Amino acid sequence: MYSWSISDLKNKGRASMSRAYWKCVLCAIILTLAGGAAGSSSGGKAVTQYAVNGGNATWDYHFDAFPSFMQIVPFMIFLAAAAIVVSVIFVAVDIFLLAPLEVGAEKFFVVNRVQDADLGEVGTAFRAPGYLNVVKTQFLRRLYIFLWSLLLVIPGIVKSYEYRMVPYILSENPEIDNREAFRLSRSMMDGEKWNAFVLDLSFIGWHILSCFTLGLLDLFYTNPYQQCTNVELYDVLKTRMFSNANAFSSN
Repeated sequence: MYSWSISDLKNKGRASMSRAYWKCVLCAIILTLAGGAAGSSSGGKAVTQYAVNGGNATWDYHFDAFPSFMQIVPFMIFLAAAAIVVSVIFVAVDIFLLAPLEVGAEKFFVVNRVQDADLGEVGTAFRAPGYLNVVKTQFLRRLYIFLWSLLLVIPGIVKSYEYRMVPYILSENPEIDNREAFRLSRSMMDGEKWNAFVLDLSFIGWHILSCFTLGLLDLFYTNPYQQCTNVELYDVLKTRMFSNANAFSSN
């Protein structure tokens, strides 16, 4: 009863996207930004580049045209301090702004699958009493995936699928205990990680085609289509998990 197929999820995803197309596009952009900062429910990783342009300098030496070690040290200290400050700001924005935005955008897609959702759903995590809990849980999720990724990458990919449903769970219950959120996600994805991976692969053709449109196809079709399909997967797995739990408790 609760089995699913890729074609069925994608058909439902397209129907959900057509319900509020432009809102879905906007929320998909938000999810791309949030996921690009420190990894998406699909396992992507961000690469941040910093450029420093020091301008021209005139050196006056008796020996050669190169600065001495003692003259380089202050400049190197300045660069290190600047890099630390920028990194702290980047991490703070990711933790306190982008991570809750990801949860809010997922809340939009959860609501939109059954009715025309309001864009105000994107700010749900900021208004909820559980804002700090959302921040903490999202931080732990990204930290766990990062630490597992240090083990030759593959374990990190596996964990990204294992914790894939955490943002959806938080979107519906922002005050849930983080351990419970992780437990529910693991339970929902038990035996489904490979199937979810294949579901992601089914969009690869669209992403390749998007390269020929300078990313416009992803922006206006593939990304919102994929997000609407992902929330259909969440609904199926959630319904199956709680139905099994109810059946077990009644026996």
